Amino acid sequence: MPVLGVFSQGSAAKLYIPVTNVEASSLTLGYAVALRIAGASFNGNNAVMADDGNTEDLPGFIGVAAADIASNGRGLVQCWGWVNSIYLSNTNTSVTHNQGDPLVPGARPGSLKSAAPTYANSGMKFILISANPVTLSNAIVDSYASGLIRCL
Repeated sequence: MPVLGVFSQGSAAKLYIPVTNVEASSLTLGYAVALRIAGASFNGNNAVMADDGNTEDLPGFIGVAAADIASNGRGLVQCWGWVNSIYLSNTNTSVTHNQGDPLVPGARPGSLKSAAPTYANSGMKFILISANPVTLSNAIVDSYASGLIRCL
């Protein structure tokens, strides 16, 4: 059984949820993950890459992959605490993510974007970006940042 929580005095707690990846591809470290709610796959354990084009699964947003999880493999998703790797993606415009901005699932599968959390776009769950401003444009379409996950 994996350790599902890390708690130590003076540092932020981290919590993890074990999942099964039901995507055809891997869930990559730092990618946004949601429980598969749509269809017959809903069992509270099956997970997919979160993306705002698949609105049926967005209320099931649970955090980011703590490591690569192979297709049909099992792994951990971090749902609470400090995280060093958050996948950000461009949405065909120039955007700057500033420290403290809330992040919710974005347009590219597994990506996050800056937006106010709602039930429809993230089940009211979010990640606060903590890095210096990260600017994405048509020339820089992907980036990674660090942040604080609040997805319980």
